[in-house]
Amino acid sequence: MVSPDIRNELTDSVIVVPFTSNLAGVENPTRVLIPAGEGRLQAASLAVCENVSALRQTFLEQGPYGQISADLLGRIQRAIQVSIGIYEL
Repeated sequence: MVSPDIRNELTDSVIVVPFTSNLAGVENPTRVLIPAGEGRLQAASLAVCENVSALRQTFLEQGPYGQISADLLGRIQRAIQVSIGIYEL
């Protein structure tokens, strides 16, 4: 989930970046490698930052889900910026 808390409190949806265990495309600047163990992931995964989506919060009620480090979150935020063209490499 990448949406800010205030937004999440005022709407019934959250903004998310999907993860995949398919590591193809790891060199893509809009994807971030998340190592196994981070955020309680069982396998290394890619954050697919070019595929940002909104989900209803009810879809996430089965949690709790893990948290990633501030460094990885910053890398995901940068990859989102790259994917929408507001940050150039």
